[in-house]
Amino acid sequence: MRATWEPWALYAFLTMGGFGAASGMINWLQHKREYDGAVTNTVGIALGIALSIVALVPIDIYIVSSTSNIAIGAKHAWATSIAVLEITSTIKILYYILFGMLALICFGVLPFMYFYSDDKNNLDDLYSTPLHKAFALSAVPAGILVVLMLIGAYMRLPPILPTNTPWFNSLLVQNGYETGISFIIGIISFVGLIVMVTHVAYGLSHAGLFLIHQKRKELDDIDVIGSLNNVRSCIDALHQKYPGSNAERRMKAQDRRKLQSLQSEQRYLENRLTTRIPAVDTDNDSLKTIQQSAEAVGGVLLLAMAIVFVISIMATLIDHALRSCGAQCSFLVTTFGTVTILDAMLYAGLNMFSIDVVLVLVLAYYMIGCIFYMMKQYGVGVVGFSLYSLAPGSTLPQALVLFTSAAIVSVPAWIYLMIIAAPQYMAFGAQTVCNVMDSTGKRNCTLTPAQLYSCQFTSPVDVCTPSIISTLVSRYLYTLPLFGTGFYSVSWIFCIVVCIGVVMTVWSPQKKPLDQEHAHLITNASTVSRR
Repeated sequence: MRATWEPWALYAFLTMGGFGAASGMINWLQHKREYDGAVTNTVGIALGIALSIVALVPIDIYIVSSTSNIAIGAKHAWATSIAVLEITSTIKILYYILFGMLALICFGVLPFMYFYSDDKNNLDDLYSTPLHKAFALSAVPAGILVVLMLIGAYMRLPPILPTNTPWFNSLLVQNGYETGISFIIGIISFVGLIVMVTHVAYGLSHAGLFLIHQKRKELDDIDVIGSLNNVRSCIDALHQKYPGSNAERRMKAQDRRKLQSLQSEQRYLENRLTTRIPAVDTDNDSLKTIQQSAEAVGGVLLLAMAIVFVISIMATLIDHALRSCGAQCSFLVTTFGTVTILDAMLYAGLNMFSIDVVLVLVLAYYMIGCIFYMMKQYGVGVVGFSLYSLAPGSTLPQALVLFTSAAIVSVPAWIYLMIIAAPQYMAFGAQTVCNVMDSTGKRNCTLTPAQLYSCQFTSPVDVCTPSIISTLVSRYLYTLPLFGTGFYSVSWIFCIVVCIGVVMTVWSPQKKPLDQEHAHLITNASTVSRR
């Protein structure tokens, strides 16, 4: 059946849902008092644009698959070369627009919002406004974006000899703006892949097991009390550095920001403890059992999803190591080897339209959830240094900007890992090709189903149409082999970190049960003096 308005209507619905989910999450996280409406709206829109790219991936695959009559292994009668070109060109333009907006957000909008919110409460600088300083500082990453675009568009790449595979040769045919955008996408994807290693990898291994082995509620309260006491001690130490009245106005900008972050965390911990203490003796056992069971089931599903995802990636990486020409061709292959578990699941879901869409979106949102989980546990920072806390109702604007930055740069990296984990689905979807001709000279395997095969990159281009997203990713990998080698190596690191995380989580010692002294501390925690 010809691709009509249904997939585009679904895409519009998913895009609106993505913007709604992004806005809801940001509003859920933002500080209840110290928030900035401009920052909240901006990062919500930025995250929504990233999620709209995620939503376009399964729509892209469905539309190119709909051009093929999978029962006979040939194109539908309506899918002429002109019609297919119009479809693929529309999708390609949409990708370029979205990725271009993503680049502007990463290199221009988010840096500006971070510098603006960070300098908004700076009372030391009497010569420039936060707006002027934000424009000046954000001009640096914006200039870097322009330079990278020019480098990508005009740099002389090492000569890549044409091969006897038309698909590889087609990756070399592109104009200046395409090479520039491809280069930028590659840069953002590589940065996102680093975030996947540092945040998503351990989050995948830990989040599911954490839900399965959920700590007792009282133990959480003890942790809250300990954290609250530590925060109060840090606040006291800062005040002691500036004795006398109006200490906050006399603080250095760095100390003032640290104090604001600590005060925000203190309020969050106090509110959390206050709302949890009354429930110590009044929890309904049946509701508590249902909640714990639901968390355990959710943990099992998340853990299973993570295992399938990582095993599928490792299977493809091994296959590419054995059958590709190595770094010379960026570890790319023209035919698919063993079908991965995720590939089989998505292929089955594609035959029931929208099931594969749900699976793809769940994996993407799970990735963002892992980033949130890790930043909530270990703080929001840069290069291993925690600068801010991330928690519902107490996240400062700077932390929202950093969290959103990590989430949106991870989207192109997630797309790359999806292409590794489910290569057949991500490249051709359900398209098939018939290897025999009927009496009229057309491909038709109605009577010879044994000659019906899934499309490969070596298949005739008039029968098999690769998805646009697989072509975009393969283009920046193949035209710059350094990208291909780097991505392949970091993908292995990602899988290794996940495996190490699982082992560490399983074998990590559990805390001892609470004794009566701890229980007494919880009961009387609300009477602890506020500082």
